[in-house]
Amino acid sequence: MLKNNRVFPLCMNKIISICMAIAIICLLSGIFLYPYLPQKIPTHWNIHDEIDGWSSKAFGIILFPGFMLIMIFLFWYLPKIDPMKKNIQKFQKYYDWFCLAIVLFFAYLFILTMFASFGTQIKMSAMMVPALAVIFLLSAVLMRHSKRNWFIGIRTPWTMSDDRVWEKTNKMGSWLFAVLGILFLIAVLLPVLIMLFIIGLAILFVIFLFFYSYWIFRKIRKR
Repeated sequence: MLKNNRVFPLCMNKIISICMAIAIICLLSGIFLYPYLPQKIPTHWNIHDEIDGWSSKAFGIILFPGFMLIMIFLFWYLPKIDPMKKNIQKFQKYYDWFCLAIVLFFAYLFILTMFASFGTQIKMSAMMVPALAVIFLLSAVLMRHSKRNWFIGIRTPWTMSDDRVWEKTNKMGSWLFAVLGILFLIAVLLPVLIMLFIIGLAILFVIFLFFYSYWIFRKIRKR
């Protein structure tokens, strides 16, 4: 027991407890609202902020709490089975807060969905973009402080084979994800198509980081 506490600090247990409480509150709120909800509730919006996807209210009230519980389990369990779990301890506080941020993100989506279900007009793109900006910025912080492991950060054959390649690649990834976060914040004032461009840019950044890690690996090996 003491060994587990050294690897997974008490802070993580507190964060998991908070996350579980948030998920349960959302689920209980959905159950309470169930009799008052319409038979179908919105679950998807298109790029024009028009609702184009619906689900039954039973599925709707468990959708996001279900995602939250799955994410909580993964955040709690995956470090336990990572062969490099001691490295995760080195950036544990950043990992913990990122876990909480993801759960709050799903709770935010749940709240927006409930409001929309009762007829509130929501411009989903304007509501989502700041939240996505925060997630990208927190991802940047997490990558900057991450150490080599199998589940978190930019993982390629070359980053996983050398700590120096890991550090350089994830620091580069941190800068790029920070740029994406800032662009998302700016995009609140711009058309939806600009947001789609930023998402495309994110895909290009990921592809770039894959080849960048290989380039760094080759460069280090030649020294």
